[in-house]
Amino acid sequence: MHAFIHDVKAPEVEKLARLIQENREAVLADWREKVRQLPSAKDLDTPVLNDHVPALLDELAAALIINAPDQTMESASRQAGPRIHGVQRFEVGFNIAEVVAEYGLLREVIKSFAERRRIT
Repeated sequence: MHAFIHDVKAPEVEKLARLIQENREAVLADWREKVRQLPSAKDLDTPVLNDHVPALLDELAAALIINAPDQTMESASRQAGPRIHGVQRFEVGFNIAEVVAEYGLLREVIKSFAERRRIT
């Protein structure tokens, strides 16, 4: 995702940040639908499934607005949310491949929302 953000212009990055902020619940709903296909996630209730993902979306949107595009993912990755989320997922039975897949699905959902709104 770093290369994706690095190659876009600042106005597009700001549009993406606003998209994440304004569509947060819809992004989460689409993401939950996709993540529930993972074996360890299929029986989790919504609060456990959401875990720190809403906060991660907030952190990502804030980082897109505050930071230069090439610093966004680096600063977002330093936030505590992803680490805490990983530990929580391990505790409910996820393996590392499922955690990676979960983040990949989140990226896919955000990208899909952006493409539908012609944000490059």
